[in-house]
Amino acid sequence: MSSFNQIQTACGALGYFDSKTYLKDDDCEDALRILLRCLKYDNERKDARLQMLESKILENDLIPILIYLNSKQDAKIIHHALKLLVNLTKPPLVCFDGKLPKDVTLTNVYLKIEVHLQKTKTNLANEKLFDFLVNKVQPVLDTKWLDRSDEDDFILHAVFTLVRNILSIKSERQISEESDINAHDLVLWSIHKSNMENLILFCGNKAQGDERIMNILEILVLMLREQSAQELAYTGEQQTKNQREKTNEALDLLYERELAEKQQLYKLTAHRSTFGGATYVMCNAKGIGENQLICHRPLQNLNAMEFDREKRRFRRPKNRAPVKNDLDDSQHHHSALGIRLFLREFCVAFLDNCYNILMPRARDMIIKSTCLLSDETNFFWAIRFFTEFNRHAHTSIDRISETLQMNTFHLLHTKIDHYREMIKIDKPEAKLWAKRLQIGFGAFKEYILCVKSMLTNTNEVIIRAATIIKNNIFYMQEYREQIYILLRDYDNTKMTNIYLHDLIESTHEFLKMLEEHTTKLKHVFVQRCRTARKSTTTKKKKNANNEKNEPPNEQLEEEWQNQISERLSCLLQGLEEVSINKSDVCPFDALSEVPIDDQSITAVARIQHALRINKLDEAIALFRASREVWPIEKTFGYEDIGAEEEFNLLREIYMTSNMDNLLPKNTDEDDENNEEEYEEGHDEDGNSQMIALLLLQNWILMIEDAYATINSRHVRLPAQLTSESGTNQQLKCDLMHLVNVTNYLNHPKLLVFDFVDESETQQFRWKLENITNESKNEFLRKVRDTYKTFMGISMPEKLEML
Repeated sequence: MSSFNQIQTACGALGYFDSKTYLKDDDCEDALRILLRCLKYDNERKDARLQMLESKILENDLIPILIYLNSKQDAKIIHHALKLLVNLTKPPLVCFDGKLPKDVTLTNVYLKIEVHLQKTKTNLANEKLFDFLVNKVQPVLDTKWLDRSDEDDFILHAVFTLVRNILSIKSERQISEESDINAHDLVLWSIHKSNMENLILFCGNKAQGDERIMNILEILVLMLREQSAQELAYTGEQQTKNQREKTNEALDLLYERELAEKQQLYKLTAHRSTFGGATYVMCNAKGIGENQLICHRPLQNLNAMEFDREKRRFRRPKNRAPVKNDLDDSQHHHSALGIRLFLREFCVAFLDNCYNILMPRARDMIIKSTCLLSDETNFFWAIRFFTEFNRHAHTSIDRISETLQMNTFHLLHTKIDHYREMIKIDKPEAKLWAKRLQIGFGAFKEYILCVKSMLTNTNEVIIRAATIIKNNIFYMQEYREQIYILLRDYDNTKMTNIYLHDLIESTHEFLKMLEEHTTKLKHVFVQRCRTARKSTTTKKKKNANNEKNEPPNEQLEEEWQNQISERLSCLLQGLEEVSINKSDVCPFDALSEVPIDDQSITAVARIQHALRINKLDEAIALFRASREVWPIEKTFGYEDIGAEEEFNLLREIYMTSNMDNLLPKNTDEDDENNEEEYEEGHDEDGNSQMIALLLLQNWILMIEDAYATINSRHVRLPAQLTSESGTNQQLKCDLMHLVNVTNYLNHPKLLVFDFVDESETQQFRWKLENITNESKNEFLRKVRDTYKTFMGISMPEKLEML
């Protein structure tokens, strides 16, 4: 018997539904096994799957079997029906091994499977079906993990996979034109009415096993993929008068547009010519001769008249065409109020109970590379959505504390770099990697916006935490330069306009935070390991000087008795309060090349130096902090040491020979190592120049955004004013490095800031139109102040644009 006949016979042997209950056939179990076997050995054209979907066994047989057959005798039938339902609702992309088929025949098969599943999604949104799934899973979750059988594990896996498959089906269209409900909303409402969301939250809180964690995270993403986080956060709140007016104006505009489209369609169809080449005459308009002007289509507006309609148009090749915004999460659906209220409560409950538990486990799986690439995008999408939701809902920042950790930011940084490199390496799948880059950068953007909102909070603890996060981000050079690299590598043939919008917005916010950070600190540190080359002669001279400056033991003993011992004893016994706490000092240097275990001798030298310059509070704090860092070292004592023993140990450190040569050196005060000093100064200058250029880029973009009038593609920035006798003053440009700040591909108004060779002298000419003198003077003042502050270059008192 052929496969087609087997499937037809098996579908007829299942039974039938009489609108009240399902009457199974005697061969129902065998028929289900035959269907499962046909799916297992299906060919590449998916003939068996297509035939089953076309025969509508999902809505006519499988769903009624699961709902109405509940006796123990039907356990095997329910088992096979659930397994078959999970297989048939599998996403089409999974059926073709995660890749879109390139063959025309297979592409048609893919589209047919997708259309059949879209038509079936309304029937799958059955509240009774979800009640059956909840009743199946509830006893399994109540039992302990070690006591579960193989059948329990199968039920748990099958139910959550089925929910994932149903949610992954794209909605075909709205159910009614008068309502905002579509098939996806019906599925969400069935999940809510059957209390399935409580099981999802429970599994998210008690998730065990790598597969279950990512399965729950994917279900969350699929539930919320059509929603806007900002809209959900504001759902249920009373709108202000201005918001209501804006909403009414938007509705009126949409109604007028729809009415105009209907009227135009009626005019075009009511007086349709029976001839294909109909022409129209424009009144009171002369053509080339004495006759009136002839046009080939009806015109509603005189400005719509065009003469190049039939001309040959320039066609861009498909591989160079801009990418369309075809991401699912870029098109938000405005659901009904009841569904939005349910989703808002669900998001709040997830943040309260599951977010800080589920996300660290998912992050560890991504770091260990034990998950799929789709799981990575789901993780980043969840970070973006819930961070934005929490920011707009003005809830506690503790709910997303796991997102704000630096290891999460570092993971975002490394994955964004990986996706950016894969776009260049894996060129056939470049658009897919660009989508992953867009989702990952969306999480990066929300991270920056969340830190910005924390800085404007009224709570000092939150402000202090945000300041620490900001300092950690700006401390690393790789973090600061990432946005610049992404701007340089933007390509509209692979990346969407939504990604460009997020990138420009993030750049603006990032640069504003960097500007504020640099104006307060006046500089930005660059973490870099350098090997200092010092001559041996200077070391010998220093050692000789230290030996000469070493006071005799009698003088040290006298200073100890007269100046130090009495007050030190009061501080150690608690009679006088120590002004410096041990948590305020760090006895080691985390950035040093020397391991922390080998830095104890340096800590002893710092304690001795503090004692000899009579800074007893600092010496005690360093001594006690060193005891916690090096508990094995006998020099710092042991835990629960007494005041008398501390006094004796500090006296031994004080009386030891001079250890100033072991103190960490300050490179700014070291005049002997000229080569090292030059290298550090050069790096600091280059860093300041990059910051200045980034700030100038931000101001240029703001001016271009406001006026769109900058016609110059090449802007030369002044370094110093030079004047010669008999000639006009000119602004001379000089610097050793050529720095490109922006490099927007395929943008006509490309602005490149660079410094030319010292020998080249150009006049400072910009062409700006329709810009006020106030804005122009403000920009020139910022140019002058930035160069004077960051680069230390003398600038004229006033700059002018010609």
